[in-house]
Amino acid sequence: MEMGEIERKLKSHEERLSSHGRELDECRDRIVQLETTDRFRADQMTRIEGKLDKQSGKMDSLSVQISQVQSAPAKEKADKWDKVTWYVLTAVLGAIVGAVLTQMGLG
Repeated sequence: MEMGEIERKLKSHEERLSSHGRELDECRDRIVQLETTDRFRADQMTRIEGKLDKQSGKMDSLSVQISQVQSAPAKEKADKWDKVTWYVLTAVLGAIVGAVLTQMGLG
């Protein structure tokens, strides 16, 4: 091999090494950027999950409150019907007792 050919090959190899060195530097910079972005996204996800947990708790609480509000009118109606039933039964029993006493001559 001639000296000129060796020098050309050496120069070519040096250029390739420099090129590969720049590529490695770019890859390292990109990896650092990706790791930073990944940490940021992980922090965001953690905050979002925390907020979702809070919202879920609030939704559960609201669901219980809604159920209580919805059952309140039904309970009031049931209480009213219980009172009406009590008054009717009292009146019927009073009438029966009055009829029995009248039949016995006490009324």
